[in-house]
Formats: sequence, C-alpha cells, structure tokens
Amino acid sequence: ITDASVMLNRKGSSIKYELYADNVFDEEYLIDAGNTGGGIGIPTYVPGMPMIAGVRVYVDF
Repeated sequence: ITDASVMLNRKGSSIKYELYADNVFDEEYLIDAGNTGGGIGIPTYVPGMPMIAGVRVYVDF
C-alpha cells in the first residue's frame, strides 16, 4: 500500500496546506479475515480502504 502527502506553508504563516493520497495505486487488500459469522457458516472478510485523496488545511493559533 502506497500513501503520499505534501505539506505546503509559507514562512511566518499560521496556515498549512496538505495534499494527500492513501492507497495511491488502489490496491485491493484485506484488513482482517475471521470467523465472526462462523455460527451461521459465513466467513467474515474486512476489506481495506480504496484510494482516497484530498486536501487538509491546518491553522495554528
């Protein structure tokens, strides 16, 4: 799984901007596989998150 981020800020500014992407290549993966549904004969699979990207803004005060 590949995550990437870049944070931008100006010297002396209280505002920072972050561009980020998680699971950049949209890999399919499992977080967990278990037998929670074992009582009714159904295995349980918890998939990982798909690719997500966005912008975060931070303000220091």
